Amino acid sequence: MTRSAEVIEQVADLAMCTVSPSTTLSGVIDSMVASKRALALVIEGASILGVVSEGDIVRAIHNKADLGVVWAADIMTTDPVVIDPNTAAWDVLELMLDEHIRHVIVSREDGPSVVGFFDVVNLVLPR
Repeated sequence: MTRSAEVIEQVADLAMCTVSPSTTLSGVIDSMVASKRALALVIEGASILGVVSEGDIVRAIHNKADLGVVWAADIMTTDPVVIDPNTAAWDVLELMLDEHIRHVIVSREDGPSVVGFFDVVNLVLPR
């Protein structure tokens, strides 16, 4: 199979879910449901402080987190994977598989965007 020359910017989603570090876990869940996203960027000012994934939420609930007391900053992943928009789709797919992650953040001049695993799969293996 030949590798696609597609770059990840083609599927980068600007319609993201964003929350502040002080958003309660309940608020994070509400934002993710409303935006139909599985990842929330935790942003303060123009900086990405981290991300809250569905997995982070499941772990917090499993550990009996109080949804109205625990904040996004308490459960967020602070070292999200950030890639260049011109990264080849196959490279992103390999990175996601190697790191066991379902989302990456694309660093763009006009602001960050998020790419999910299935977005990448659909780009490299069009049906």
